[in-house]
Amino acid sequence: MKILANILHGTADTHLIQVTLETLSTLVTHDITSDKEMYIDNKENVHVLLEYIIKSDFIVRRAAIQFLTAITINCMKELQNIIFETPSGISKLVYILKDKHENLALDELRLLQNLTRNHRPIQVSIVRQKGFKRLFDIFDRKDYDDESVTVKECLSVLLNLLQDNTINQNYFKEHPIQELPYLKCLNKLFKIDFIHDKYWSPQKMENIYLLLQIIQRLTSPTNSKHNIIDYQRAIRQYDILQNMCVILKLANVPMRILIQIISTIADVIDDSAENKKFLDSVMNNYGIIQQSVLYNLLNVMINGRDKPFELRIAILYFLRCYLYQNEFGKSMIISTLSYQSEIANHYTLGSLLINGYVSNDAVASWCSSIGFSCLIGGHFDKAHKEEMLKMVISIDQSPINGKTLMELSSDLLKNLISQVCLDSDTDGRGRLIQSLCAFVLCLCISSYNKIGSYSNDSIKQLICKEINIKSFQDIRKRLSESEFYVKAFQNPQLKLATPDEMALTYDFTQLHEYTTSSTEV
Repeated sequence: MKILANILHGTADTHLIQVTLETLSTLVTHDITSDKEMYIDNKENVHVLLEYIIKSDFIVRRAAIQFLTAITINCMKELQNIIFETPSGISKLVYILKDKHENLALDELRLLQNLTRNHRPIQVSIVRQKGFKRLFDIFDRKDYDDESVTVKECLSVLLNLLQDNTINQNYFKEHPIQELPYLKCLNKLFKIDFIHDKYWSPQKMENIYLLLQIIQRLTSPTNSKHNIIDYQRAIRQYDILQNMCVILKLANVPMRILIQIISTIADVIDDSAENKKFLDSVMNNYGIIQQSVLYNLLNVMINGRDKPFELRIAILYFLRCYLYQNEFGKSMIISTLSYQSEIANHYTLGSLLINGYVSNDAVASWCSSIGFSCLIGGHFDKAHKEEMLKMVISIDQSPINGKTLMELSSDLLKNLISQVCLDSDTDGRGRLIQSLCAFVLCLCISSYNKIGSYSNDSIKQLICKEINIKSFQDIRKRLSESEFYVKAFQNPQLKLATPDEMALTYDFTQLHEYTTSSTEV
């Protein structure tokens, strides 16, 4: 390795340089015994590679880029730091993007894709060196071809530059004078005229998937509030939301794209009244009855036992974002919860949630429960809450044995103490249920009601008698220490891989944090 490195420092022979670089790439890529760290221990070895990538000889430049890419496989962090600290190191990498040789640009994009991964200083530096401009020049040269590998690599780099990077997200909103905004240019990738094709090539799927990820990153709840609002508005104004809704309604959309587009639209409409109004206007045919996109999605969430779990959870997240601070949407669903004729009830959003709630399908039941919690979350009209408590639910799906939600809640309250008193030597989910029961008792206490045995004083006395305060507090404390709670608390976007992960949501953790700080037992 050292001998080969010395050759690069001591020769001007183009052919020898090319062969040496190719040999080094082969060693680093295929020889697991090669000491890759030895090469970059000397920063000058990296510096000489950066010089070679701007040389006039095409073959040498490409070989240097490929060798740098090979080094990133096992020495990513070290190489990132050396290049970032090298004067003009980033500018030389960005400069290569101007090259119109297809293969060279492709290799350079793959190198940048690696170097921009999880390194914010490099991400920002590339953008300040007109990185966005260079990427969109490539998009223009490729005519925003959704079947292009080069476009795919550009999108991958763009995704890295924007992910969790507020500075770059701010830059992305800006654009050169007399040129289209970058986000509006990306909309050209939604080639609606051709997207009706029954066959989606693997490359087209990959490109559209990356595009959707970029749009979602720009509106992610982890971004700054200011950026979220700006991008949500722009996505609607540039017809990107409309194009996503067009794709959503197609029957031939690949499952991976469908799941991603539902999650993306969810973040685009979250806390955006205008975007939700637009969504309400989008209609789709369902049988002989005109139904909204929301109905069709909920139908899959509740009745789609044969559908992928990830799809049903994506729809639940969509429902959550749609209902957030959406009094119109909540009222629309709540108005369908009361008893109706069997035929009419079959075609309502409320009936879907009720049927899912009592279903023996665990996914449908859990999703419906979370859906109901979304209906009553936030600043909720008292009359609507009372309306929900009156809805009739039949646990055994027999109309004769139906009970109102208020009656079912009262039945559950009677069992809370016994659940908390159970032997604590149980599994993680059992302990979670115990602590949830304790939390519900705390909510009852914090309501300050004076209704007989359910008054806050009566509940406190019952806790002291049946459990004792210290044990109760310990059980309640376990909730925030649960792995289910920690995971939900860290993830505003609802993403679950398997049904075993169904437990708590981010919204629940926010309720818990708020009430715990204001409730004492």
